[in-house]
Amino acid sequence: MLRSIGFPESFAVVVTFSILGLPFAIFYLAGLQGAVARCSPESRTMRPGMLWLMLIPVFNLVWQFVVVTNMSKGLPQNNIIILLSGIPPERIVQLSRKSP
Repeated sequence: MLRSIGFPESFAVVVTFSILGLPFAIFYLAGLQGAVARCSPESRTMRPGMLWLMLIPVFNLVWQFVVVTNMSKGLPQNNIIILLSGIPPERIVQLSRKSP
């Protein structure tokens, strides 16, 4: 017969999933930090190190909206797609002028 799980079992499940998810969160935040760090200081709307506040358990529920808002303002100002692609800007202009 099935029995309901108590607090110790449910706490163990939460801790286990938190520990297993931590490496993924770290890689995700490292990627975001790299994107913000590639922006010129004039177009940054937040410091790259501020992204790590997302690892604080309850605080991240509010902080994620701050991060998304600031990144959506700062990244387009710096043409981040060109910076992350690794293709020189003059090559992108040449590719866009080619007729299909």
